[in-house]
Amino acid sequence: MFLIAVITAMVALVVVSQAPGRLTFALLGAVALVATSAAVIYTTLHPDWLILPLLLIEVLTAAIFVPKDAQSALHYLLEFAFCIPVLPLFWRSRIFMQGDFKLLSYYFCWALITVVFSLAPFVSFARWVNSALAVAAICVCTQHVETKEDVAKLVRNYLIGCSIIVMMMVAARLLLPSSLTMASPDADALALATGISHAISGDIPRFAGILTSPNQVGALALVTIGAALVYWDWTDSKRVRAYLAILVLAAVGLLWAADSRSAMVAATVGAVLYFIWKYRWRGIVVSALAAVVIAVAASLFVRDLSEHLSRGELTTLTGRTDIWRFSINQIGQRPLFGWGYEVEGQIYQSKYFPIWWGPWDEGPHSSLHNNYISHMIGVGIPATILWLFVMVRPWVRLFRRKTDPWNLKPVALLVTIPILILNLSESSAGDASYSVGLLFLLVWALAERNLHKTEELERVAEEYARAATPLWSRPLSPVPTLDSAERQRLPLLSTKHPDRSAIYLKRAALGWIDTTLRI
Repeated sequence: MFLIAVITAMVALVVVSQAPGRLTFALLGAVALVATSAAVIYTTLHPDWLILPLLLIEVLTAAIFVPKDAQSALHYLLEFAFCIPVLPLFWRSRIFMQGDFKLLSYYFCWALITVVFSLAPFVSFARWVNSALAVAAICVCTQHVETKEDVAKLVRNYLIGCSIIVMMMVAARLLLPSSLTMASPDADALALATGISHAISGDIPRFAGILTSPNQVGALALVTIGAALVYWDWTDSKRVRAYLAILVLAAVGLLWAADSRSAMVAATVGAVLYFIWKYRWRGIVVSALAAVVIAVAASLFVRDLSEHLSRGELTTLTGRTDIWRFSINQIGQRPLFGWGYEVEGQIYQSKYFPIWWGPWDEGPHSSLHNNYISHMIGVGIPATILWLFVMVRPWVRLFRRKTDPWNLKPVALLVTIPILILNLSESSAGDASYSVGLLFLLVWALAERNLHKTEELERVAEEYARAATPLWSRPLSPVPTLDSAERQRLPLLSTKHPDRSAIYLKRAALGWIDTTLRI
């Protein structure tokens, strides 16, 4: 690693001293190739770091500084580079045949079948490969987790990626012109001139930064806040907690600048549930006082607060309910099979869809702004129910248990529930897609593995306790008897076959003794 750093520094000096030209781009390409190769080797040998490049790939390959035509190719190229080397580890672990991982494998098998009759088969297959590789990589990340310290390492590595992106967003807010980083009605002309498209909502400028939508900024802030608060509960280091406090404040600032109300509501609900769960009635009091303080402070210091609260058409959730009606009607036409994996936006190309312009004219790239409806459009209602059952079941089982050796219950309240709420108004938490989907699958895999390990340890402890119990204190198993069918087939207990009767009684006695000893 030191040698790589020295080579990178030498190349950087050459690049700085040279005027931009072919040599400069060639050297930059060489540096990128060396750095990527080193990172691939390192994450293959240390899978717990794999979540970091996956997060950076998901977010940064869709940034505004990457040409739009090259975004998909760059994304898949980097994901293949990091995920394919760990596929042998995934296959040898056989984790996809354990517990709810097996049910998730069935879901992905059905999703692959839907590619056959998809509205956009090539897009469906490409997105299925993307999701399958990401899920396999996440499973590899979690297969060696044994203690809560290992869990903390994974969340820490994810937080490092969030920190890098948040710092880039803050730098963009401070250094770049607002015409590039803010989504506003004036961005239409800029989009036509530069090809950079930002989401536009109402008359209020919303911060999009280096991303293409303010809602993506809100989703990034949501997972950053949730993961940081979770890691705060796991560390005792004052220095780390000070850094986490700065990171949370920066994420809250981005959340407010992006004016992402869905993410705000989700984060607030998660924080309130966590305080109530941890502090009981004191949590209720603290949450109520915090709500009053925030409301008063916002009314005193925030300009145009009413415009922010009433931005867009609230009666239709800024137009979401209008497109949901059409989407639900399309679900009714193919309730069992769906229209193809993750191509829900393609249904808007129908001649019966009333809105043919704007963000609804991008084919499979259009968003339904509801992850549950998106799943039903893509794979059908039964597969969506299976997916939701698999995603929720480990957390329900976790809260029904008194023990929590990996301390994952705060994760459910600060991460999983907020993301499930965000899914009601956004489609960002897909199958290991975007920053939200990666964290959602990561913590789910940790919860499932925790339950599997806990049940395995309990089973071993029970067998050990039975083995340590004295023979005379064990319960006796009943003497085996023959049913009517066996009596008719083997008339061993009659006086006509005394030798057979003796053989049967001997075998029955030996079987009874063996069964008792096994207990």
